[in-house]
Amino acid sequence: MMRYLILSLSFLLVASSIPAFAAEETKEITIMLSPADPQRVKWQSLSDEFNREHQDMRFRIIWSDLGEKLNLLTAANALPDLINVPDFQLTNIHEKLLGLDDFLNQIPGIRSQFFPNLLKACEYEGTLKLVPIFYNVPFVLYRPDLFRKAGIPAPGLDWTWEDYRRDAKALTQRRPDGSVEIYGTNVQAIWWVEWLSLVRQAGGDLFTNDGRLAINSPATRQAVEFMHDLIYADGSAPELRDMPAGGFMSGRIAIYYGGHVVELATLRDFAPFEWDIAPLPAGPAGKATGELAISGLGIWKGCKHPDAAFAVLRFILSDKSALTLSKGGLPPSARRDIAQATLLAGTPETRTASPKHSEVIVDSVAFARSVPKLKTFLQISTTVTDGISHALKDPVREHIAGLPADLESRCMNELVVMEEKQRSNPWWFAVQLVIIATATALFLRRFLKRSRVMPEEKAGQRHFFIFTAPCILGLCLFTVGPLILSFWWSQTNYNLVDTPQYVGLEQYRTQLFLDPEFWHSLRLSLIYAALAVPAGLVISLGTALLLNQNLRHIGIFRVLFYMPSILPVAASALMWIWLLHPRYGVVNRALAIAGVKGPGWFQDPHWALISLVVVSLWGFGTAMLIFLAGLKNIPASLYEAAEIDGAGTMSQFIHITLPSLAPVIFFNLTMHIIGALQIFNTAYIISTAGGGGEPGGPEKSTDFYVLNLFVKSFLHLNIGTASAMAWMFFFVIMGITGVNFWAKRLWFPSDSEIA
Repeated sequence: MMRYLILSLSFLLVASSIPAFAAEETKEITIMLSPADPQRVKWQSLSDEFNREHQDMRFRIIWSDLGEKLNLLTAANALPDLINVPDFQLTNIHEKLLGLDDFLNQIPGIRSQFFPNLLKACEYEGTLKLVPIFYNVPFVLYRPDLFRKAGIPAPGLDWTWEDYRRDAKALTQRRPDGSVEIYGTNVQAIWWVEWLSLVRQAGGDLFTNDGRLAINSPATRQAVEFMHDLIYADGSAPELRDMPAGGFMSGRIAIYYGGHVVELATLRDFAPFEWDIAPLPAGPAGKATGELAISGLGIWKGCKHPDAAFAVLRFILSDKSALTLSKGGLPPSARRDIAQATLLAGTPETRTASPKHSEVIVDSVAFARSVPKLKTFLQISTTVTDGISHALKDPVREHIAGLPADLESRCMNELVVMEEKQRSNPWWFAVQLVIIATATALFLRRFLKRSRVMPEEKAGQRHFFIFTAPCILGLCLFTVGPLILSFWWSQTNYNLVDTPQYVGLEQYRTQLFLDPEFWHSLRLSLIYAALAVPAGLVISLGTALLLNQNLRHIGIFRVLFYMPSILPVAASALMWIWLLHPRYGVVNRALAIAGVKGPGWFQDPHWALISLVVVSLWGFGTAMLIFLAGLKNIPASLYEAAEIDGAGTMSQFIHITLPSLAPVIFFNLTMHIIGALQIFNTAYIISTAGGGGEPGGPEKSTDFYVLNLFVKSFLHLNIGTASAMAWMFFFVIMGITGVNFWAKRLWFPSDSEIA
């Protein structure tokens, strides 16, 4: 009793030593910004200034790229307090953001200073979710020196498609051999911004205001014909595969269609020539853009201290902070008064830094149009981009005639797959689990059935289960549990953010019978495996036979041949992108010396798949070592006996080496098939960085099954569809592996046959 009394008195003494009025908890507000943000220094200075002025609050910047983590952080409900995202991301995260209308109305006069259409683009269903900070509009970059040299007036505010096409032809410069030294312009078709601008300028669009598909229109054909004529009829723009490396920065393009605000700082610092900007030329229906991208700040609903978050946001919106962030005019402020003080300061004649005509950035806001806030937009625009890219690689103009209808057909198939499916009774999922569990139990009972356990064996069994219990528990928690969860998701409409809605086996039926991408990606994966696996096994076995010689320093060659297998996938992929670049790659340069024109490799949809097969042969080292180990285990006496009987080298290889290596061949074959069907890393890096422009490019020629699954799940947030694809692919791989195990009896020799 005395002991407890002493402890209680000690506690009271310690508690009494604490100040009666402890400092209140510091309210921390976080924001996540990219470490590569050119405004990094400015943001950090604002953070430091805010923290000096507010002792009870702390504004902390997390230097990490939110764009790559947004979906996962949204699903995990772990977003930063202030969310810096583009306006088109509102489609996915609008429910996670507080409404900001009342907050903005509390700051006198601030609402009237914003460009009205920028505020409008930051609304979702009539509620302001983001406060615009910066914006990005497309325009034309051009070289004034080339215009002066050709005696052509610089682009004006009122120039049209006809003016643009005429100037591009006049500015194209050719060498004596007829090859192009400087292209008059360029054609962009790897992103929606460029082609959607032209479609809108022709009077069309991708979607109507109420979300209906509108791509099947004469305006689409007119826009694509305009791009096609620049390439083939006029010869003023390069073909897509011949685009100069570096784009406008290369100095080989006089008028660059589709420049962006985000490029101006780099051009200002590094461009080795004179440059300026002009508005996009007006089409038959007038001026329009394919994008009005806005970088805005929103407040997460899960923020612990919303009052502090509003204080930080108010500080960022102050005149002083806005001027700090827009110092130099880049990026342009979403406020008209700040833009007037930065971008519009001076005149084109008095400005010393490019762009001289910076008012173009402000004037373009008047006719700039943002993309629709539809969850289907990203996937549908990708489908249209692929179709237009394919059309622009065909020199026959008449083939474009049916393009709008073809694009609509492709998009309709995509919409059918993405549309909400009819809900089903979740009890059907429980019935499926019971059936699967029963079938599994019967299977295990059949194959694990054994004789009655003897009394002396029971203690050993008990000890076995005691010591393996942690492994069994881990298997259930981290393997069986996620499998069941994935199986549940595969029968739901789920996008990582909203609550899953059970639709039953309809998800599988849609994939099998309505989704053209499913069969396309599966076919590509099977073709790739059919080409890469046999070639890889032959090269691995052939190399192992060469390295199975008792030569001096043979170990050095074994290490050298194995080294490519341990190189990081990213490093290997980037190396191959450099080697197989169609214009500047070492391989095509070597072919050019021999008088052979090299193919487009990764940038050509007809060669991209073959190129990846070639790249896959680079990493044959692992299989080679396994074959080498198998060769070392073949008894030398078999070869000695064969030589005595007069068997030649080829006869020994066919009748001794191959039968003896049958188990090794079977193992390598099985593992190679599974690995080839699951190709992802190399294909993702090469298709995005090697000229395809997007995962699975160009034109979905490398859109393998796992890559398609990744795009649907983490880029399009169709987790339900992706889970169904994963389970179907599991059964495909299991089926192919099962056939491989069944077929081995046809060629797997017995010991007596080897002897």
